[in-house]
Amino acid sequence: MPDPRTLSRSTIESRILVAEADGATISTPFPFVRRLATYVLTKDTGLVGLTLSSSIVNITAGVAGAFVAQDQGLAINLLPSGRTQIPANVFISQITHQNSTIGTIAPAARTNSLAFGEETSILPMRAGSGISIYACMDNNAANLFAATLSIYTITL
Repeated sequence: MPDPRTLSRSTIESRILVAEADGATISTPFPFVRRLATYVLTKDTGLVGLTLSSSIVNITAGVAGAFVAQDQGLAINLLPSGRTQIPANVFISQITHQNSTIGTIAPAARTNSLAFGEETSILPMRAGSGISIYACMDNNAANLFAATLSIYTITL
């Protein structure tokens, strides 16, 4: 990999990842999260920033949320189950308790950004690895989830 200090701003690339589902599809109780979309890196890449925007309608009592993480398969347990297990590599999380009732929809709409920097703070990621949108939500079709993830990278 080249020295990140020699890379220029003109090499920043952006991608967008979109996920949309309802609670019947997600059907995963917190602290477990389910993968909804993944962007797989085709070359060695330096992650320089992420922006997650989401809208979550949660009419049930369980926690609902959106999570951006390095891809770790279909489901992640956010709580380590043993002393040697490393917790999930989650970059951004947005969670909400019940925020709506049937007939009164009041979604939790949020945007969060995380910047690693383009010189010494980049997060190197190997070709074949991925960045994913994960979600948790009770099994109820009236619960709604939508998210967009902007991914900013440089080629290493």
